[in-house]
Amino acid sequence: MPMGRESKYACGGAGAFIALYVLLAYMLLPTTWRHYEHQKSLSALPMVTRTSAGIPGDPINLGLVGSRDDVICAMHAAGWYPADPITVISSLKIAGSVMMDRPYHGAPVSHLYYDGQRQDLAFEKPAGKSADRRHHVRFWEALERGQEGRIVWLGAVTFDRGVGFSHRDAQITHHIAPDIVTGTSVGSLNGAVIAQDPAGAVDRLGETWARMTRERVFPGGLLAQARTLQHTKTHLFPASGLAAVIADFIGAEITFADLALPFAAMATDVATARPHVLSDGPVLPALLASAAIPGIFPPVQLGSRLLYDGGLVANVPMRQALAMGARSLVVLDCNFPGRSLEAPASIAEVLFYTYTVTIRTQAIFEAPQAAARVPVIYLHGPEPHPISPLDFRHTGTLVESAYRAARSFLDDLHITGPGLYGSP
Repeated sequence: MPMGRESKYACGGAGAFIALYVLLAYMLLPTTWRHYEHQKSLSALPMVTRTSAGIPGDPINLGLVGSRDDVICAMHAAGWYPADPITVISSLKIAGSVMMDRPYHGAPVSHLYYDGQRQDLAFEKPAGKSADRRHHVRFWEALERGQEGRIVWLGAVTFDRGVGFSHRDAQITHHIAPDIVTGTSVGSLNGAVIAQDPAGAVDRLGETWARMTRERVFPGGLLAQARTLQHTKTHLFPASGLAAVIADFIGAEITFADLALPFAAMATDVATARPHVLSDGPVLPALLASAAIPGIFPPVQLGSRLLYDGGLVANVPMRQALAMGARSLVVLDCNFPGRSLEAPASIAEVLFYTYTVTIRTQAIFEAPQAAARVPVIYLHGPEPHPISPLDFRHTGTLVESAYRAARSFLDDLHITGPGLYGSP
C-alpha cells in the first residue's frame, strides 16, 4: 500500500527531529560547557598529589570549608579515626595488624605532598578486620581564606584494597581499586579479570597475554577457515578457541555474582543494533558475546537475544559506566587514543583504518557528554601500529609502549573537576 501524505510528513518530521537532536546534543551543547570554580583561588592549582620522589599520587577529590577543629569534629562524627604518625612503633603495629589480621584503627598513612606541602591531617575508616583494607583521607590547608573568609581544605580520599609492592618502584604500599568496571570486546575480558581479582589483575593479565598466540584464539589454517565460511556463511573461526582463552583467564564456571567488583560487558543486540549490557549469570558466554567480532566469530545466542561484539555500538562504554553509578571515569582504550592515524598504503591498512575510525566515532561523541558530568581521564595510547588483530607477536611491545605513554600523560595530569582529560 502506498505511503500516505500524512505518513510521509510524520517520517520527515521524525527524521528532522532526530537530526536536530544529534546536532544539539552531540555537537553544539558540548562546546558550551564551562567549568565554574566556586573557590576562585583554587582554579590555577594542581589537583593531584605527589610522593616525596615527585611521582603522581592520589588525586584531589574532596573539599571542606572550616577551621581545623571543624574538620576534626566532622570526621570524628562520621566514624573516622585520626591516623597515627609514622614511627617505629606504629610501623610495627600496622605490620602486626596485617599479618595477624587484627584491628588497628589508628594505622598511619604514608606521606603525600600537595603543592610541595605534606598533609596536615589524616584519617582512616576500617573496612575489614585489619589495616589491610581501609578507607583513608589526607587533608591539606589549601587556602587560609576562601570566598567565605574561612579556611579551605583539599583532600584525597581513597580505598585501600590490600598491601603489596608498588609496580613503579617495588616499595611496600597500599593498592587502590576501581569501584566499577565495564568493558567491551577484548576490554571485557581484561575488565572481568580486574573485577575478579583487583589485587592480582596486573600480574595475571601480563603473564596471560605474554603467552597468547594466534592459534589459541583463531584455530585452523586457510583451508579450515574456508570450510568454516562455506558451512556457516557468516564467519571464519569457531568460538571454541576464544572460549578456551576466556576459561583460562577467569575460569569456566564463574558468574557475575562471584566477582569482587560490579562488572558489565557490552554486546550488540543484532535485532536492534543497540548496546546490550550483560551483568548477571555466567560470565563466559557474556564475554563470548562481547568479543564476537562479526565475520570472525559466530554471534552468541543468550536467551531471546542474538549478540555480536559490543565494539560496533559501545566500544568505550562510558555511558553505561555512568548508569552503574560511576562518579569519575578512567578510560583504557586500546584503539590508539589521542593519536592521528597515518594515511593507509595497502588494502590491509585501508581496512584497519576504516575499522579504527568507525569504532572511534562513538567515543568522540560520548566522551564530551560524560565529561560534562564527571572527570573523564582518557589515558593516552601508544603510537599507532598497522598490526593485524589476528597477530599477537607484538603484544609485549604494545604493552610497554602503552605504559610509557600513559605514564607520561599522568605525570602532567591536572584535574580540576568534571571535564575531559585526554582525548579519544
